[in-house]
Amino acid sequence: MDKEKVQRRVFKGGKPLDLDLFTWDSSSRTFSSEENDLVIYFEGKFDYTFETGSNCEFVTGGECVFTTGSHCIFNTGCNCMFTTGPHCIFDVGFDCVFYEFKTESHVSNPVFGCVFLTIALALILLFIFIVFIK
Repeated sequence: MDKEKVQRRVFKGGKPLDLDLFTWDSSSRTFSSEENDLVIYFEGKFDYTFETGSNCEFVTGGECVFTTGSHCIFNTGCNCMFTTGPHCIFDVGFDCVFYEFKTESHVSNPVFGCVFLTIALALILLFIFIVFIK
């Protein structure tokens, strides 16, 4: 995929992100931008890496790697890895891995203030309902 095709999948303010506001490495399939408030639509696309600012929304396939700021929303497939800031929402497949977000002056646990909408969570909540509430 070339940079112009990537641009058709990344939006800011409802418009494709300017080419000079992101880098694209086609050999490693890595998208990188310091921009916030992006909408990145790679539905059904697997094995990509994304590095962004905060307040971004992602729709991707599985086996992706994400390094982002806070307040992001993820709708992904399986086997993804996430290094994010706090207050993110995750609707992801199975076997995903979550790491701490670290900067020189700040360490936060991504679980703090985050919401995980996974199949495993749904099954756990169903089990709790059946066993304890019924």
